[in-house]
Amino acid sequence: MDDMPGQALDPFEFHGHPVSCIPGLGGTGPLPDPTYAFHTPYVPVARGHAHFLVRFTNLQARRGSLLLRIHMLSDEPGAIASMVTSHRVQLNWLAHHGGETQLRFEAFRGARYAIMGLVPDQLDASAKALTITLDRPATEEDLATGGEATEARSTVYASETIRSAPAPLLLSLDPPSFAQPVSQPCTTEQLRESAFRKRCDTLRDLPAAATDRWQIAYILQVLDRYGALKAGARGLILGQVHASLQQALSAAGTTFQCVALEHDVKGCTSTIDSADLPGELFAFDFLLSVRATDSLRSDRLAVGFIENAMECLRPNGLSVHVAGYHPHPEQLSRVAFDRNGLERIAFTLISRGHQMARLKPALTQHLSESPTTHAIPFGLVARRASLIR
Repeated sequence: MDDMPGQALDPFEFHGHPVSCIPGLGGTGPLPDPTYAFHTPYVPVARGHAHFLVRFTNLQARRGSLLLRIHMLSDEPGAIASMVTSHRVQLNWLAHHGGETQLRFEAFRGARYAIMGLVPDQLDASAKALTITLDRPATEEDLATGGEATEARSTVYASETIRSAPAPLLLSLDPPSFAQPVSQPCTTEQLRESAFRKRCDTLRDLPAAATDRWQIAYILQVLDRYGALKAGARGLILGQVHASLQQALSAAGTTFQCVALEHDVKGCTSTIDSADLPGELFAFDFLLSVRATDSLRSDRLAVGFIENAMECLRPNGLSVHVAGYHPHPEQLSRVAFDRNGLERIAFTLISRGHQMARLKPALTQHLSESPTTHAIPFGLVARRASLIR
């Protein structure tokens, strides 16, 4: 591996240069813990994806595993360090492959990061030196805005309702309910529910089509159920939405930013290519889109848009997208998903550590209109991964 540019960190500074449990490494201080291998100081990192590169010199190993952990410490007073990610590697494998490994993580403004190494099992290894490099140290802009942004703090507008079910239980054949929404399509039964009528009664200037009204009411019902429709919550709207939805968000006391995708949209303050998310869009408590995926060029780009948009949220932030659902999406001129496509989105988000509300695709005869020529609105609800304590 070529030398990684960036910031070289002292692997043993955090504990005052103690000796390491790996012979040949560390300083002269007493071992702070029998499993301690190294622990860097906490340093600010540029917002976005970054890597710590761990490089051993002349690593010899027959037995033992190295547990790498990246911890985050918010700049807020009294903050407690949280684990961001971890990875275990066998030391003999590492020695055989040149003694180098790296760990990827996502950094927020308003926080500092450190990497530590532990050897939790029996050890038979030694090394002559250890270097650790951070590829993306914080820029002047990150340092100037870090204290104000406080991205590293989890959103306070979150209920504990969403819990990703195990893969075999993620899909449910139970009929979807408007009153208790999860990830689901618009159905005739929901349009008849009293909860749907009550939600619509609170809204002004609703569109005439029942499915269009459902899209607006569903999003508000989801935000309300999962704790995001509260005064002070900060939202992001990706693409164009009906004025009645924006009016309802404002009436609830939320603030929001509207950003068009790829082309100018009336009412939006700025534009962004879906592939460039999150860009400078970060630290929102919730985000939403209504059929923004329809105009993307392929379902692959649509899945990428939904995945990338998660990074615009604070930890535990809520994502609500309404996409198109059709049993044979290849027959349509616009992007839509069949059931396999919806499951692929769910598993993609879960594999990234996010929580996905259960999928209730409903039977074809229960949908609000025939999907032979039109895509049915389908709501997707997810919560961004929380910080690990």
